Amino acid sequence: MTRPHVAPGAIFALCVVLYLAAAAALTWVATAQPWLGLRLGVVGQSVVVTDIAQGSAMDRDMIGKTLLGLSADNQPTIPVTPLDLIEEPDGIGDQETLRRFFNRQDRLHDTLRSGAVTLTFDQADGPESVAVRVQGSRPVSDLPMKFWTQIFVAFVGMFIGTWVVCLRSHEHAGWWFLLSGIGLALASSSAAIYSSRLV
Repeated sequence: MTRPHVAPGAIFALCVVLYLAAAAALTWVATAQPWLGLRLGVVGQSVVVTDIAQGSAMDRDMIGKTLLGLSADNQPTIPVTPLDLIEEPDGIGDQETLRRFFNRQDRLHDTLRSGAVTLTFDQADGPESVAVRVQGSRPVSDLPMKFWTQIFVAFVGMFIGTWVVCLRSHEHAGWWFLLSGIGLALASSSAAIYSSRLV
């Protein structure tokens, strides 16, 4: 009994649909995070508000101010440091510092999840506290360009690898190429989610 033949184009089209669904799921994860609409940057040894997105509850007068920390209601303030904005945590030198970094990330995320936070800014006449309501989700339009770039990188290798396998399914090299594309997709999609965070 002969096996039914499935056109390579049909297999490729199915895989493309699955990959696009995965990209949509990653976008949903990125937008389902608490959102203040702040853009933060590092100036010297300080964390500074560089911009405020449209739709944010924050006043644009806060642009240029140094953010000292944030806290949930009746909770101690968590200082925000330049290390909290690092894009590649694998560059942190030792395991103890890396462990503290991830613990702080958990605390900062839990604080933002609380729904209402107090931001502490550095002022000439002393610290200024600003209470703000955290929005439960992030607008798709606010996702940074690097998020979309990393999503594109994540799936372009898989698209090419899938097409090669569809055309040369009996060759091991094609499968290895697809496997490397899957590995790239896992790494790049994780980086896309991580790099789109506030802190």
